[in-house]
Amino acid sequence: MSHDLGERLAATLQDRAGGTVDTGALVRGARERGGRLRRRRWLLTSAGTAVLALAVAAVVLVTPGLPRPGGTATPALPAAADQPGAAARPDLVGTDPGVLHFTADHLVAGSTHVTWGAAAGVESVQTLGADVTALFLLAGDASALDGADRTLGSGGGSVTREDVLVGDRPGRAWPDGGTWTVDWQPSAGLWARLQMLGAGRAELLTAAAAIRFDGARRCAVPFRLTVVPDGMRTLSCSVMLGSGGFSEGALLVGDDDRWFSVRVERADGHRPAAPRGELTAGPYRVDREDTRALRTVAGSCYVGLIRDGWGSWAKGVTEPEALSVLAGYRPAGDPADPSSW
Repeated sequence: MSHDLGERLAATLQDRAGGTVDTGALVRGARERGGRLRRRRWLLTSAGTAVLALAVAAVVLVTPGLPRPGGTATPALPAAADQPGAAARPDLVGTDPGVLHFTADHLVAGSTHVTWGAAAGVESVQTLGADVTALFLLAGDASALDGADRTLGSGGGSVTREDVLVGDRPGRAWPDGGTWTVDWQPSAGLWARLQMLGAGRAELLTAAAAIRFDGARRCAVPFRLTVVPDGMRTLSCSVMLGSGGFSEGALLVGDDDRWFSVRVERADGHRPAAPRGELTAGPYRVDREDTRALRTVAGSCYVGLIRDGWGSWAKGVTEPEALSVLAGYRPAGDPADPSSW
């Protein structure tokens, strides 16, 4: 708020209130309320994000605001040296939310934000740079690429596909508005798709050919859930990295009937204000955002839990179960250093 605007606002309010008005307090209150509303939207949006594999298309996880281009390159996820690449074991792609069976160093180089994800038969990486946005999907089944419902955008009209080579492998490429897409089989039993917005056909094919399928990385997050309801397991993982390391991450946990999602956002340059709710979960005070969402703060991060179930939130975990999960939440490693996670 400018000094002049503050004076005019104060004068108007004083006329109506008949006394002195502390505009600084008003501004602080508005900012606090705005922050609470933003975090509420962030938390509630995570329910839909979890259902969509938590792997992020078109910067899905960034509900508080789009990442800004600029800054230094993002750090890499830890290598999974004990895991095979997709070329050697295509049957493993998308089966373990903790492992990505490919590497994409060329694609992520120079990006300001990179989001990795693994879930529901699909592994992915999305990059955001100053000029180019890219989305790569890998699956062991061709139908899973379309079933993931992941895209950087579409013009909505018909497209013309052309035969191309990705390295020495045949593929099909097409433009759609400002986005170029190529589908190809890197090896038997694997199907891949790369989309690039802000790049041309030649750049697309060069980037696709540089993706490697002979190594693996861990879909790692700087936190652990040490308590989960009996029979539940991690179903999907998503993590966004920026130049400072961890930015956001989410885990979907469940079984055949119920699920919940935990989504963590690192505060940008400030320590989050502690919740004021009456609920507690181990060392944490907890806010009840609505009947299905809880929020707390741990260290430098906001921690949200959506306790929905498959198709109906009534089938989600109970609030006592959700509180036990939050009680078992533990930060792990240095948020700025993925190798420590």
